[in-house]
Amino acid sequence: GLSNQIIAVARKYMVSVCVCVRVQVVQFYQLAVAKDVHNYLHNVLNKAYRMKKPSDFFEVVKKGVRVPNKCLVVHYKADKRNVATPLVGFIVPKKQIKKAVERNRLKRQIRHIIAEKIEKIPLGAKIVIRVLSDAKNKTSYELEKIIDKSLEKAKEKTDKCGK
Repeated sequence: GLSNQIIAVARKYMVSVCVCVRVQVVQFYQLAVAKDVHNYLHNVLNKAYRMKKPSDFFEVVKKGVRVPNKCLVVHYKADKRNVATPLVGFIVPKKQIKKAVERNRLKRQIRHIIAEKIEKIPLGAKIVIRVLSDAKNKTSYELEKIIDKSLEKAKEKTDKCGK
C-alpha cells in the first residue's frame, strides 16, 4: 500500500520520510530508511562473512591457493561440499605497515571492496587477504582492481589444482 510506496521512493532518492499520519509511523519510516541508507553508503561487510578463528586463517594460508602481488597476497580455499557462507579474513602486519592509522584505513578499504563482491564469492569459499607495504600507496580503485584480478586467478588455480 501507501507505506511500501513511500519506502520505495525514499530508498530511491535516499531521503528521510515525513508522513503526517502518526508520529510513530513517521519515526518508523525514518529509522528504516536511515538504516538502509547507512548500509548502502557505508557498504559494511556483515560479521557473518568475517573470518575470526585462528584455525580458519591457518587452514587457508597453509592448504589454500596463494596468489601473490606487489600490494597483497590472496590465499583462497574453496570447499565445494560445504554450502556455508563464504568467509573472508584480513591480515595487515605491523612489520609491513608501521602506523596503526594506515593499517586500519587499509582494512576498512579492503572490507568495503569485499562487501561489494561478497555475492559473487562461491559458497564455502574461504579467503585471506594479506596486505603488503606497497598497498598503502594505492587508491581504493587500484586496490579493487588488484583484488578482482587476484580472486579470478585464485579461482582458476583452485579449479586446476582441485584444492
